[in-house]
Amino acid sequence: ETIQLHTQIASSLFGMVALLYAVIVGSLVASGWSRFSEAQTSLVNETNALGNLFRATEAFDPALRTQFRQELLAYAEEVLNVEWPAMREDEPVALTSQSYERLWSLYIGAPELDGRAATFYPTSITQLTNLSNERRVRISLADSAFSSELWVLFVFGGAVVIFFSYFYAPKRSRHHLLLLTLLAGMFGFVLYLLF
Repeated sequence: ETIQLHTQIASSLFGMVALLYAVIVGSLVASGWSRFSEAQTSLVNETNALGNLFRATEAFDPALRTQFRQELLAYAEEVLNVEWPAMREDEPVALTSQSYERLWSLYIGAPELDGRAATFYPTSITQLTNLSNERRVRISLADSAFSSELWVLFVFGGAVVIFFSYFYAPKRSRHHLLLLTLLAGMFGFVLYLLF
C-alpha cells in the first residue's frame, strides 16, 4: 500500500533516471562500436599495405626480393602469432618489434636501384609508411578501454534502474518478474557489447 501511494512519483523519477542512463549507455556503446569499426578499418589497411609491399617485391632483383619477402613474412607471422594473441588477452603490445625494425632497416639500407626497382622503391616506402601508421592505430585502439569510473557508472546505473522497478506494485507478480527479467537481460546484453 505504501508503494502504491508513491507509484506516480517513482514513475516520474524512473523515467528521468532511465532516460539519463539510456543516454550514457548509448554514448558508451556508440563510442565502443566506433572504436571497433576503426580497428577493423585499420586492420584491413595494414593488411593491404603488407600485401602491396609483398606484391611490389616482384620489381626487385631475386636476392633483394627474397630478403624483402622473408622479412615481410616474418612481420606477418609475428603479428598473427604473437601480437594478436597478446591483444586478445589485453596484454600490452610494443609499438615496434624486432621484425618491424628489421623490415625498416632492410628497406632503408637497400642498395642503389635502377630500372623497375627504382620506380617501385618509393611506392614501397609509401606502403611501408602506411603499414607503420596502421600498426600504431591498431595497437593504440587495442590499448584503449573505458575508464574504471565509466564501468562503475554503468553497473551502478543499471542497478539503480532495476532497483527503481521495485517501486511499482503490480497486481500480477509474474508480469513484474517478466519485466524485471527482460530489463536485466537487456542490461546484461549491453554489458556484453561494451565488454
